[in-house]
Amino acid sequence: MHTSFLHRRVRLPEPWTRPLTIARSLLFLGTGLTLTIGPSWAVFTPSNGNPDVLDCSGASTLSVFCVVAAAPLDVSTRVAGILLLVFATGLIPWLTAVPAAWILLSVPLSGTLVDGGDQLAGILGLLLIPVSVTDWRWNPWRDEAPRTAESSAAVLAGNVSWWLARAQVVVVYLEACIGKIAVPEWAGGTALYAWERHPNFGAPSWAQPLVYSLTAQPLISALLTFAVMATEFTIAISPVLPRWFRTRVLYPCGAALHFGIILFMGVSSFSMVMFAALTLLVLPIDTNLRALRRGLPRQGDAAPAAAQPANPAEEKSISRVS
Repeated sequence: MHTSFLHRRVRLPEPWTRPLTIARSLLFLGTGLTLTIGPSWAVFTPSNGNPDVLDCSGASTLSVFCVVAAAPLDVSTRVAGILLLVFATGLIPWLTAVPAAWILLSVPLSGTLVDGGDQLAGILGLLLIPVSVTDWRWNPWRDEAPRTAESSAAVLAGNVSWWLARAQVVVVYLEACIGKIAVPEWAGGTALYAWERHPNFGAPSWAQPLVYSLTAQPLISALLTFAVMATEFTIAISPVLPRWFRTRVLYPCGAALHFGIILFMGVSSFSMVMFAALTLLVLPIDTNLRALRRGLPRQGDAAPAAAQPANPAEEKSISRVS
């Protein structure tokens, strides 16, 4: 009657759910818009005394832009951007996962004007390859309730891929919050006052009267500044928070934070990448977004999985973890 621990069946949620589809699409969309709409010099430009626009030294030789270096950089940049926009439709994820990750990694590898969002997009694109190449759906946008299945190799690989991506996002949000504590403007509650008046990243002209008047009030400016830090820290520790709080409180607050950055600071591609990261981290892997939209009870997220009876024929075909 004794069953070896290594051969015991483990039930895991199937990772190919709507949150994954949303995160992938936002990830591809952010970088795709940067490469398609913006000029190529916005990413590739001479820097640090290096006259070469494209950095193709060392590991950067693996960049798609270095592989096709014979083509004009403007052309290769636009083509790569258009491909990412096509991949952002979410269709045929098992086919688009590797080329999308290659393009996402190529930007920080060979680009000279890249930011943390570009680097995070490349890392997440790489980490999500296992969960994407095992996603055999043609159209992941179809409404399908998340299911729980015994851990076949594909289910296990998808869950590990998701967990690694979430671990990376935890580090990013935690570093973003803790790093601000050492900055006097953030610790003193005046950071938003300064940032909203920045010549490059400040509030747009249409919002300046409202934003300037609000941030000119010391108490409001301090509350908004500390609210950003508190939201980032709460997002970082979200894996240990209650499920209902993550889906119904924290995710909308995080979405509002990144939407506000797009609206009032104009940093759109970076915010899309962070929105994708937020989706991966805060929403549980088996979240039923359709149930959330209908306002079902808190237990409604996991109810569809429990309601589906096991299929003995399917269970016999699922490999054991060894």
